[in-house]
Amino acid sequence: MSARRFVILSGVLVAGIVASLVFGRMWRPFASTGYRDLRLAFALFPREVGGFTGTDQALGDRVAELAGMDRWLRREYRAADGGHLIFYVAYYGNRDRGLQTIYHNPTVCYPAAGYAPGESRVASIPGGAEGPEVPVDLTVYRSSTGSELLVGSFFVLDEKRASARPPRNEVVALGFEKLRPSVTPGYFVQVQVVAAVRRSLPEATAMVMRFLTAAVPPLFEHF
Repeated sequence: MSARRFVILSGVLVAGIVASLVFGRMWRPFASTGYRDLRLAFALFPREVGGFTGTDQALGDRVAELAGMDRWLRREYRAADGGHLIFYVAYYGNRDRGLQTIYHNPTVCYPAAGYAPGESRVASIPGGAEGPEVPVDLTVYRSSTGSELLVGSFFVLDEKRASARPPRNEVVALGFEKLRPSVTPGYFVQVQVVAAVRRSLPEATAMVMRFLTAAVPPLFEHF
């Protein structure tokens, strides 16, 4: 994956954060209070995962501040066979506050950056001893210049309840939910794996699923 594509991905992230702020702040007064921290710091997440070796990638203090995330992990992982992807996890120790950022998700971020959604399907991977089976949304996004990105994503609410689609992707539904705030903080997590489609979509899909199958069980140990 070229350096230019990684720069584009950073722009996509910022675009999504701006969108989430517009809608999320509308419901901030209704959020529950309290905070639930990670059980394990993200710094302890393995750098060797499923044959991939990871290197931390800067997100930027300003971006992290705008997103409002409490903890985050962003790594570039490479494999000896040429596999190359970005792994991004955003953790919110207050479920309601995290859901205010729901518009920062692939269905919003990538179109905002000029990538139109294409083929999409949901696949499942084992959650390991730390959680149930995890559904993963696999969607191809294409730019006007012909570049293609495969995004594997899912969301996690309390007690490791995973969802392939954004739990709330309509502003009206989000608004009504915020009128009934939770009495406990809970937590909310967004997970994304992004890879360029270089030779074929099946090859990129197999790479993303191989990584996630190995990454999800240790990731769930952090929540």
